[in-house]
Parts: sequence; structure tokens; C-alpha cells
Amino acid sequence: MTKSDPKSDPKSDPKSDPKQQEEPPEQQKEPQEPPQQGEKELTPGPEQGEQEAQLAALERQGTQAFPEVAELRLLRLDEQVASKQARYVVIAALKKGVAGDERPALGCRIVEYFAGQDLVAEPAIYEHREWNELLTQAKTGDWALLSAVGRAGRLHPLYKEKAPYPATLRKHLLSSVRGFQGLVELLEREAPFPLHIQAALLRTVMREALELLFATRELPFDEQPKVFSIFQREFLSEGFFSKDHLALYYQLCGLARQARHAHDLNAKSGDERFEWNQLTQRAKAFLSSFERYAEMHFSTGKERKRRRVLRIAMPSVVIVSLFALLGGLYLNLKPIEPLENISVITKQGGIKATYYEGVFLKKTLERVDPRISIYTSQKPTPKLPADNFSVRWEGYIRFLKEDRHAICIESDDAARLWFNGKLLIDAWKPHARLKKDCAMVRVKKGWYPLRAEYRDIKGLAVMRLKVGLDKKRAKLVRAVDLCCRR
Repeated sequence: MTKSDPKSDPKSDPKSDPKQQEEPPEQQKEPQEPPQQGEKELTPGPEQGEQEAQLAALERQGTQAFPEVAELRLLRLDEQVASKQARYVVIAALKKGVAGDERPALGCRIVEYFAGQDLVAEPAIYEHREWNELLTQAKTGDWALLSAVGRAGRLHPLYKEKAPYPATLRKHLLSSVRGFQGLVELLEREAPFPLHIQAALLRTVMREALELLFATRELPFDEQPKVFSIFQREFLSEGFFSKDHLALYYQLCGLARQARHAHDLNAKSGDERFEWNQLTQRAKAFLSSFERYAEMHFSTGKERKRRRVLRIAMPSVVIVSLFALLGGLYLNLKPIEPLENISVITKQGGIKATYYEGVFLKKTLERVDPRISIYTSQKPTPKLPADNFSVRWEGYIRFLKEDRHAICIESDDAARLWFNGKLLIDAWKPHARLKKDCAMVRVKKGWYPLRAEYRDIKGLAVMRLKVGLDKKRAKLVRAVDLCCRR
């Protein structure tokens, strides 16, 4: 990033002082700081000073030209061309209170303004809050990430500074690659675009991925002839990538041009001439290789060992889980056995009920209730208070056929139910409103032990036991299907 510099002051410009013009360039040059990664190191001499002064002047003039902008900076993108032919990112920070929805119009004005200066500008506009947050996270050199060359030199060092490295970089790489994979799958399945647009999109995905891959070695992907030897030297020897992966990018470049040419000529669609699915499969293969590369290169030895253990253990875990699932299904499908000794069923037509004051504190009444059913705001019996009492029912319940049944309790304030000696429904936590709780059981024809408990705290007292083939059809249990203990 080039900042405003006192060298832009006309008084310090060598051209404004004839005496300074006569001095050798070595005497005019002040000591320079090392360039940030991704920024071009200009040739020492008057030309460098002129370029820096011109850039600083453009930044000041640009800030003055846009009243809503608090700060404006220029970052050069094209390092291999002359200054007048280069493209620049114009980084503009809005003043506090300027709405973000003004960015589209401001971006258009920035492009037009710098076009008037014979510069191609790409606006990057930040709201005041967004800008301050960014400044707390980014160092001066991190602005170089906006350019392809700067990203190549700065991305890997940036993540080396973030703990815990290398996990930070690995997560960033994998997140990016999986985003690329999602786009490729979209293009493969249902992209409603002409072939030249599809090829251009896939080419862009490949270029972004290759730039990211090269950046892991702090190298630029600049499409120069040397890129082939760099790719072979840096990436082929490890077995993750092949020459086809780099060739695919250039093949997509040619295909995009070829298809666009046919489109411009209004020629008959030649989509069938290209094996589009084959191209997307090759792109997916490259991205899968990138995933493996990131996992291997940016993991610690401990992390790699843990993944190997998981890969070995995972089949065993799956098998155990499968057996547990099958066992659970079997238990759910297997009906619960009824009472073998039905001699305990002495008299049908009701179930023993014991009433208490408080929560099973003082026993006040024992009787046979024809049903488990209470719905009152008064005293349930003359010997009990209207509030703060509890009831316990103990006995047996009969099912007339083998099937799955829903056993339900409706309660206000709290209840629980044991079936065949096991707690089946637990709604003992007080609830101020009427609540229905159900559980499914598979039973055979016969009698089963049952115990239900209820407590009322205040207000309406409700406790009802219902059974049906499902909870919607559950009805109050008939007296004939209940029985007492001896």
C-alpha cells in the first residue's frame, strides 16, 4: 500500500529546485523502507520518487474530490506494466454517519474520476464502522492481499501469525475449496447458462483455486510460461496433483474463447462437441486433490495420527452402532410379556387408590377407584384439602389384543407412571397447565402391573389415564380393564 508521503510536497520535489536537479540521483535519494510483500520495488532514482509523489497527490486530490470519504488510498494491481497502463484498487473509507447505501453511486463517481486521470480504478468502499473493525484486524502489509501478487506473498505469512497454526490456514483452505466444489457441482447439475458462460465460470473457479494453491508456497500464479516448471517443481513430486490439473485451466480458457466465438457468430450450438461433464469431473478431481494436500501439509503430526486412528476405528464404531440400532429395533418390535400368574387378578372393576395430604405425607384415605380420573377444583374427597394433596394408584391393567398401544396421562400439576415395573412416563416436574404425556408400548393380550402417582399443588386438579392405538385415539381406561391387588 502506498501512503501519502512528504515527498509529494512541491518544495521537496527535485524538479522544483534547479540546484537539486544538478545533483546526482544517489545524493537526492532518501533511505527507503523495504517494500511490503505484493508491492513492487521500484528502481531507485528520480523516477521512483516521481511515481510515489504522483500517487500521493492522487490520494490527496481524490480525498478532497469526495466529501463523504474520510480516507482514500491507492493500491497498484499490475506490477508488470507502466504506471499509466496499470490498474489500481481505490480503497475508500466513508465518514461517520454516511450511509452504506450511498456506496453504489460513490463507486461510479470514483471510477469516472480516476478515468479522467487516465487511470483504471476498482473501488473498494468501506463504511465507517466496517473500516475501524478492519483496521483492528489488518496490518499495513495485509492490504497487499487485494492484489494477486500481494496475496501470493502475504497469505501464508498472515496465517502463520494466527494461532493455532497450521490449523488456521488449513481451515481457510478447506473452507475455500469446499466453496469451489459447491459451485462446480451447481454448474454440473443445473446451470442454465450458455456454454461460453459456463466455461468462463469454471475457468474462474480453477484460477481462484490455483492462486490459492500457489499462495501456500508464497508464489504468484501469473500465467507466465515459467508457471509450468514451478508447478512441476513445487507440487507434482508429492503425488497430490498431476500435469492435467494445470492443463485443465488453460483448456478451459481456450474453450471459453472458442464457445464465445461461436456465440458471437451466431453459429449453431456446439455444446454437444464438448464433454462438459468430463471437464467438471476433472475440476472436481483437482479440488479433491487440493483437499488432501491441505489436510496433509497443514496438519501437525498429532492431528494426522488422530485422523488415522479415527479412520481405523470408524468402521468398528459403525458396526457397533448398527448392532445397537438393530437391537433397539428388536426390543421395540418384541412385545412385552404379560403376567404369567393371573391368580393375583382377584376382582376386576377398579384399582386401589391411596390419598395423602401433601406429597405422600399423611395418609387419609384408601379405596378402589373405578378409573384413574380426577378433574376438580374442589376437594377430591371430604377428608382431603382442595389443594396440596397426592394420590397413588396400584394394580393391573388389561390389554385385549397384541399390538402397539399409546399409554397417556393428562395431568395438572404433576404425575408419573410405572408400567410393568419400569418408569414409563415422568411428568413429575410441576406444570401450571394441563399437560398430556404419552409413551408407546408393544404388548400381548393379558394383564400388566401398573402404578401411577399424582400431586396437586394449587387450583384445578387433573389426572386421567388413557390408552389407545395412538395418542389421538386414546380414551379413559374402562373399569373392567383395571384390577386391584389382594
